Amino acid sequence: MALAAHRAAAAGVQRRQGIAGAAAIRPPASRAALLAWAERWSSILRLGWAGEANTRFVEADHWTRFYDAELARSGVATFEWGGGETGLGMWRLAARLNRLLPSGMSDRRGRQPPLKALHAGCGTSALGAALTAQGWEVTNCDFCEEAVGLVAESESLGLLRPPGDLARHPRRRGGVSEYAVGDVLRPPAAWAGKFDVVIEKGLADTLLFGEDMESALDRAVRYAHVVDEVLQPGGCLLQLSDAPLEMRLEMCQALWPAPPDRRGRWEFSCYATGAPPLSVLSAQKPASHA
Repeated sequence: MALAAHRAAAAGVQRRQGIAGAAAIRPPASRAALLAWAERWSSILRLGWAGEANTRFVEADHWTRFYDAELARSGVATFEWGGGETGLGMWRLAARLNRLLPSGMSDRRGRQPPLKALHAGCGTSALGAALTAQGWEVTNCDFCEEAVGLVAESESLGLLRPPGDLARHPRRRGGVSEYAVGDVLRPPAAWAGKFDVVIEKGLADTLLFGEDMESALDRAVRYAHVVDEVLQPGGCLLQLSDAPLEMRLEMCQALWPAPPDRRGRWEFSCYATGAPPLSVLSAQKPASHA
């Protein structure tokens, strides 16, 4: 942990304090719908509640040990969950995500002010750095100090530049990365309504691991609340995962149910990424609740 703290300090990593009283999260409009979803997909979800290793996926210490072991094994500071099989993996994925922005938001690509994104549960992924090459301002946050220190140090040393010909293209104006250590399920008050985009790769999957269904669903509810809180009206969540799209779509529909009059509802879309097995679920927050 001392080495991680040194890396984080050297790379200018910020430590974020969570919102006081963040444990008191509002439940979704229909707990029954969420329970019905969990029952429908129980054959998959129960795999995450079996075995000692799976119960530790939601603990920061587990990931500290994982990234230390991965660094010792490979000598490479970054580790990608999907989409990074080739040198161009994350930059190709970032370019595709930039094109998937909802109507209205896409008009701001490459312009000032730049899109502000929260890369939630960033781990040691280079995706945040790749998105800055698309002109985004990205806050990369994870509760594992070791992971944030590694990826922040890698970028500060110039190790996360795009490979090959892409490296010769100038970064679009406005792209910048920020790194923060903290639990994204307990964000600082200053993040309320700050972001145009929340992007996460495998975070929702990890939150559904743990000891039992109730704790997993409680984390899912908190996840939905935080996404809603930190997004600006009309902002969107880009969720990347190799889990079945139908399963993820039904979870989001249970977490953000449509109001009876259908006004002010979240809009959902699904896309391929070009980096299988990952796919993208886009959830756009209503511009207003009126």
